[in-house]
Amino acid sequence: MEACALSLSNDAIVTGLASFPDRDQVSGPSTLPLIVAVHGGTYSASYFFADDQHSALPVSSALGVPFLAINRPSYKDTTPVPPFPEDSTYLQEEGRHLHQEILPAIWKEYASRLGVSSIILMTHSMGSFSAIIAAALNSDSSLYPLAGLVISGIGTKLRQGKGLETQIEMLKAKPAAVKFPVEFKDPVMLGKPDEKMADPSIYKQTLALQAEIPFGEISDGLTQWLSYWTKYTSRVSVPVMYGLAESDRLWEVSEQLVRDFAAVFEKSPRVESGLVLGSAHCGELCRVGRGWYSRVFGFAMECAVAKDLGRF
Repeated sequence: MEACALSLSNDAIVTGLASFPDRDQVSGPSTLPLIVAVHGGTYSASYFFADDQHSALPVSSALGVPFLAINRPSYKDTTPVPPFPEDSTYLQEEGRHLHQEILPAIWKEYASRLGVSSIILMTHSMGSFSAIIAAALNSDSSLYPLAGLVISGIGTKLRQGKGLETQIEMLKAKPAAVKFPVEFKDPVMLGKPDEKMADPSIYKQTLALQAEIPFGEISDGLTQWLSYWTKYTSRVSVPVMYGLAESDRLWEVSEQLVRDFAAVFEKSPRVESGLVLGSAHCGELCRVGRGWYSRVFGFAMECAVAKDLGRF
């Protein structure tokens, strides 16, 4: 794993963590994708490299597929979202920033160096929102070759109850950022220890993985996103893989809701979807995490070949 930082054309900076296997030592696929991972709220790029058992690193190294997890705007040392007009929203502007600045900079810096043919976006929770917007904007653009979109940690209906009410109440004070205590957050993200969806060791990492979430991000995600999201999903024209955690406590869960989510990607040439059994909201940090990473890398390699062959 290595730290990375890139300067963008608008003088902003994006930082992240990466696994770039040595192609002279690992025999990777002939058509190589670059997986760019986009973390959710209250985490950072380290979410994808939590510890030896909960990381993209072993799968990336074994398959020879490069993996870059960015810190989204306002996380770690990444520059905040630029100022935007009142008729837009935080996540829509973050999506535009991802599409117009971050992904083109990543492609320019790493495409030739790594020998990759395309980008696959792997997204989780609130990171999925801006990534969906970027993928939609990419359908009418040639700034970078996007070949696939992996989504987890979001659904079509927020779960009503005390958890959502607590978050909405916190927003009334309009803080610059929100930091949830791990005592509140861990059971929601990982399940309770006695449910055994997550290894005991990962609960020891959650404080180190903790990050503040910008007010604009959480406010948009909880109160506005579902009013406009389908105008972006309807434009996505690359293959999509979607997984909804069986025990997600932030979103309503059912087989029908999974089908409803998949149906809004009407221009995608291929949509794979299903419940991720045995998983809480943060699947990458649960016991199923290594299996989920394996599926993501497999999907990414398939999509890279399909794009190379002109299938979409």
